[in-house]
Amino acid sequence: MATKSAKVFSIAQFKSKASKSKLTVIAEYKGLSVKKLTALRRELKNSGAEFSIYKNTMARIASEGTESNLLAKDFKGAVGVLFVESNPIGALKTLVNYSKENNLLLIKSGVFEGQRLDTNALVALSTIPDRPVLLSQIAGLLSSPLVNVTRGLHQVIQKLAYGLNEYSKTKQ
Repeated sequence: MATKSAKVFSIAQFKSKASKSKLTVIAEYKGLSVKKLTALRRELKNSGAEFSIYKNTMARIASEGTESNLLAKDFKGAVGVLFVESNPIGALKTLVNYSKENNLLLIKSGVFEGQRLDTNALVALSTIPDRPVLLSQIAGLLSSPLVNVTRGLHQVIQKLAYGLNEYSKTKQ
């Protein structure tokens, strides 16, 4: 059993991570081997996220006063908490893909921008492209009309030049 100071430190650590987190997800890992859990943590760390395991009672106590309090009822069983400070969609994609590959990892719920999301909403959210991809798609959409106008003007000028050339030939 952990000492009181260790419990206080664990609660403070949870609160710190939860307050900085843009996305918090609870996932059940029951039956997942240590090797697979370590591989998941490594993948998530590369995505700018951290998958931590806390005792359920301490997690419920620590979640009070944070957005993670919306998830308090899901702290049951062997669950881990995903905290994402940057690139929430990328980390969520990693977790969802890992969940599809390993049926033993079940995504329970999450909090994103102050709203509680269920499993289906989190899976749907993971289908959104990452921020850099989304920004490039928006830039492409914004530049598309300009490119079309440029091509149209170029064709008009080309036809005018062709017409003037033909007119000058008939006058000679």
